Amino acid sequence: MEGATGIGTIAHRGRSRPTLRSESGAVATEYGLLLLFVALAIILAVTAVGLAVLRLFQAGADAFP
Repeated sequence: MEGATGIGTIAHRGRSRPTLRSESGAVATEYGLLLLFVALAIILAVTAVGLAVLRLFQAGADAFP
C-alpha cells in the first residue's frame, strides 16, 4: 500500500507542473488584455479632449467675421 501511495504522489507532482505553466500563460494573457483596455481608454480620452479643444477653437474662429 505504501508503494502505491508513493507512485501516486510522484505522478501528481508530474501533473502539477504543466498546470503551473498554463496558469502563467493565462496570467500573461490577462495582463496583455488589461494593457490593451488601458491603452484603448487612454486613446479614447485623448481623442475626446482633442475634439473638445478643436470645437472650442473652431467656435472662437467662427466668432470673427
